[in-house]
Amino acid sequence: MNNTKKFYINGEWVDPVSPKTLNVINPANEEIISEISLGSEEDVNKAVAAAKKAFLTFSLTSREERLELFEKIMDVYKKRMPDLAKAITK
Repeated sequence: MNNTKKFYINGEWVDPVSPKTLNVINPANEEIISEISLGSEEDVNKAVAAAKKAFLTFSLTSREERLELFEKIMDVYKKRMPDLAKAITK
């Protein structure tokens, strides 16, 4: 999965409102290793609106439900650890 030019907003990968990119450079050899999107004020506003909407229901979840969700998130991170390590070392 390579979504370096999209934002995860409201449960889905979306294109930026006003596309603008930035090269990601490997500091060890100064090679471009990726390109990412820069967010605009409109992108931030969309993300904040989605977060506020999600909070209305998420704030009603129990401690147990939140722990269950946290465990699912940690499982994904553990499975993607080699990808994370590769990205960090670059």
